[in-house]
Amino acid sequence: YGGSHGGFLTAWLLASRVHQSLFACGALWNPVVDLPAMYSTTDIPEWCLAEALGPDAPLVARWPLEPEQLLELYARSPISKVDSVKAPCLVLLGDSDMR
Repeated sequence: YGGSHGGFLTAWLLASRVHQSLFACGALWNPVVDLPAMYSTTDIPEWCLAEALGPDAPLVARWPLEPEQLLELYARSPISKVDSVKAPCLVLLGDSDMR
């Protein structure tokens, strides 16, 4: 179970071929699962960049991102491994969630 960044981590654990056998199911509450989509719509784009491209990325990356940067954001998003998820997963989205 995880909310927001915890949902991001839960999604990664469910998709991880190394760890997925540890979980019978997962619950993600307002999760971050697609960094390129979040980057283009959030009030904290620097978090997306730092999470995917490293701590210095918010200082050097500028909108619009280069295609290579978008591909890297996607590769570091749980959605890129959705085909690896084996356990049932409940995704909860709140209508008041700002991100």
